[in-house]
Amino acid sequence: MEGCSSEMAAFSQNMLTVSMLLSVFLLSGVQTGCYNKDPNLKITAPKEMEALSGSCLLIPCSFREIPEKPGEKFDNSREIFGVWIKSDSEFENNKKNVIYNSSRSQNNYSVNISGNLREKNCTSVFSNVKSHQTNKYFFRMENGPFRATANCDPVNITVRDSAWRPRIEISGDMKEKNSVTVTCSALTPCPQSPPGLTLNLQPNPHRQMERNKDGTFTTTIQQNITLSEIHDGYNITCSARYPVNGGKNKTANTKVTLSVSYAPKETSAARWMELNCSSRVNPPSSCFTWVKNSKHTAMIVAEGDVRLTVYKEETHCCEFSGNLLIPLITVTAVAVLIFLVAWFLKSRRTAVQHNQTKAPEEPGVQPPSNERREELHYVDVNFIKKPTCATESTSRGQQETLYAQVKVSEPENGPAETADSSDPFYSTVQKPG
Repeated sequence: MEGCSSEMAAFSQNMLTVSMLLSVFLLSGVQTGCYNKDPNLKITAPKEMEALSGSCLLIPCSFREIPEKPGEKFDNSREIFGVWIKSDSEFENNKKNVIYNSSRSQNNYSVNISGNLREKNCTSVFSNVKSHQTNKYFFRMENGPFRATANCDPVNITVRDSAWRPRIEISGDMKEKNSVTVTCSALTPCPQSPPGLTLNLQPNPHRQMERNKDGTFTTTIQQNITLSEIHDGYNITCSARYPVNGGKNKTANTKVTLSVSYAPKETSAARWMELNCSSRVNPPSSCFTWVKNSKHTAMIVAEGDVRLTVYKEETHCCEFSGNLLIPLITVTAVAVLIFLVAWFLKSRRTAVQHNQTKAPEEPGVQPPSNERREELHYVDVNFIKKPTCATESTSRGQQETLYAQVKVSEPENGPAETADSSDPFYSTVQKPG
């Protein structure tokens, strides 16, 4: 058990050593360029900044000293110089890294410390920045015997060639008749040459520049509008124009589409239905005709097996020209007609026979031989529909015509007239609409 405890203690000690080493390496990785555990100068400035090539960059900066030795402290009564170093804060081995020193008349970069160093303000302006100047920069202060570099507070600067797109914000409820505020804002890394902003709204508002909490600046314009239904789907565009060296501008645009809620406008209701004309018949047939009725005439609007969409107060009729299908009302009408014709003929025949029976017979008087006895013989009657898809019924008051074929048999003593008995006779019956 003692041996096991010794092994566990050794393992724990090794793990503690490894953990400490990792902490040292990770800490050094996070604080790149921070070689002193307790640096004697700290600055407050943005960690990341962007600049536009051909323009300038304002770096808001303030510092505070942390004396390393007694007697080495900042004294604003003495002469103060500000220094900017790129890439590596340990500039003794590479003097070219010192891009600006306020004690010199000639410097590699065009830099101006606009802040008052006596008030611990190290705000600086980099002018006419170039793309190759993307780097990290360290601030150093020289004040008599007090000389210190902010090793742990580098400012990472990225120089870009294209302008930033502006930002559009709309405050307020996006409903009809409400007033909302449209704000267009753009980054302003160079307050000396702020971007020009334009909204596609009238009138175009005046430009304003605001200072942010971190010391940077933002340019804005605002416009109030009262919403209506015409603003729904309207595109608001904001354009930002950044002036650069050479009298040129670098421009970027942003577009936002409005979505406005509004009450119904120009409300209308369309009444419609879909009509389908069908029938069961053998052999199958699709000979349908749709007819639209109006005040003055009837017009064929569709033929064949189709669906018809009817709007508002339109009146349409469907006609079918099949061979076997007869509507029930038509069958009833034809049956009644046949019954009436048969009853009429039977009554007439009875009346003729009765008159012949009552007439006195004169002796020696015979009926004329050239008079034909009125006898009608009906062999068979077939009612058929015309088997074509013609539209004749449409022109006859929208009633479908049925044709009845009648065959007539001659009396035994022969015909009295010379008409051709082989010709068929047709009777027509109008089908109710």
